[in-house]
Amino acid sequence: MHDFPFTMEYVLRDVCNAELKRDRANGKGEVVVCCPLRSGKTFEVNLYKEYWKCFKGCTDCPVNGKGGLLDLYRLYFHCEDKKEAYRRIMDTMSSNEELVERRKKEKKSPTKVAQIADADALDKTYSALLSELVLSKEHRRDLLKRGLSSKDIDVMGFRSIPQTGLNIIAAHLYHSGCQIEGIPGFYFENQEPRMACFGSGYFIPYRNQGGKIVGLQIRYDVEIKPEMSAEEIHDAKKRRYRWLTSSFKQGGTAAANIPFYGLPGQEVKDVAYATEGGLKAATASSLSGGWFTAIPGVNCFDAWEVLLSYLKEQGVKTLVDAFDSDRATNEQVAANIKKLYEIAADYGFKMQPWDWGTEFKGCDDYLLAQKKKKSRRPTPPRGRVTTANKSL
Repeated sequence: MHDFPFTMEYVLRDVCNAELKRDRANGKGEVVVCCPLRSGKTFEVNLYKEYWKCFKGCTDCPVNGKGGLLDLYRLYFHCEDKKEAYRRIMDTMSSNEELVERRKKEKKSPTKVAQIADADALDKTYSALLSELVLSKEHRRDLLKRGLSSKDIDVMGFRSIPQTGLNIIAAHLYHSGCQIEGIPGFYFENQEPRMACFGSGYFIPYRNQGGKIVGLQIRYDVEIKPEMSAEEIHDAKKRRYRWLTSSFKQGGTAAANIPFYGLPGQEVKDVAYATEGGLKAATASSLSGGWFTAIPGVNCFDAWEVLLSYLKEQGVKTLVDAFDSDRATNEQVAANIKKLYEIAADYGFKMQPWDWGTEFKGCDDYLLAQKKKKSRRPTPPRGRVTTANKSL
C-alpha cells in the first residue's frame, strides 16, 4: 500500500463521485461500487487495504480490472498513466484540504491479519477439523443424486457444517497442537480460537498436487423458490459456493483460489478434462472414470496457470475444455473461456472443446443424463472433440 497524501475514500467518493451499491463498508472494509463502464456490473473496493479488483474480466477495461487508488481514478477518467492520475488527484486537493484531512481521520486501521500457513499446517488443521465432523444423510443423498458413488464421496471427504459447536471444535484443535493463525476460516477473538463459518452446507476439500488439504470450499444450502425472479435466482446461485476464509480477523487470513487436481488417488492420464469447480469435477470423474480437473471459476486465471503447469509436468497430451455451456448465452463467460484458451496455448496446449449442446449446463449434468439414459457409466470423449463454440 502506497503512502499517498490522500485516501481511497477520498478518491472513490469525492474525486470519482462513484455510485455505490453498498455504501457502508463490511467487516473486511469493502464497499460495492457500480462500474462506470458497464451498466449493472459491480466490483468491490477495499477501503482498508486501498485496493480493488473486479472479476468480470472485461477485455476493454483500461486497467485490467484491478489496482489501487491511481488505477481506480484511471477507470473513471481517461489518462495516460499513473503519474498523470497522481498529478490530477493532487490538483483536486488544493481546494479540498479540509475534506482530505477529514477522510484521513475517518480511515480505520484494519485488523492485523496473518500470512497464509504452509501446506503441512493447512493439511493438519483441516484434516483434524474434518475428522471432528460428519456428512449428514441429507447431504449424502444430494451427492449421490448428483452421480457421485458412495466410495468417491468418502474418498473426497465431504463434511457437513455443524449448526453448533464450531468454536468448541476450534478450541479443541488449538489445544491439540493444530495451528490456528494463518489458517483460512480460523482466527482469534480475545485470544480465544474461533471459526468464521455460518449457515447450512457442506465442505468440499481441495488438495494440492501432493494430496494435502490446502483449502475448504463451502457449498451452501441455498434454496431456489418458484416465486423467485430470474435475477433473484441468479443472485442466489452465486451465493452457493464460497471459500472458508477469515480475512480481516485477528490472526485470520484470506483463502486462495486454488486448482482442483482430481479425485484423491486419481490415475494420471494423457487426457485431462478442465471444468469449473471441484464438486463438478469430482462428480464428472465419478460418473465417467475420466480425469477431471478444475479451477474455482472461469475468471481464476492465476489458478489456471498453476493447473496448466502441473498438467504439463504430468505429460498430458490432450486437454479437453469441459467448461459450462452457458458461454453460448453469457458473453462474459465466453470471453473468460477464450482467455483460458489463450493462456493454455502459452503452455503448449491446444485445448479441445467438448460439445454436449446447451440442454445441460455442466459436464456433470450431461454425464448424469447419459448414465440414466444408458443405465451404465458414460464415457467422455477421449480423442476427437467437436467445437463447442465457434468463437473460440
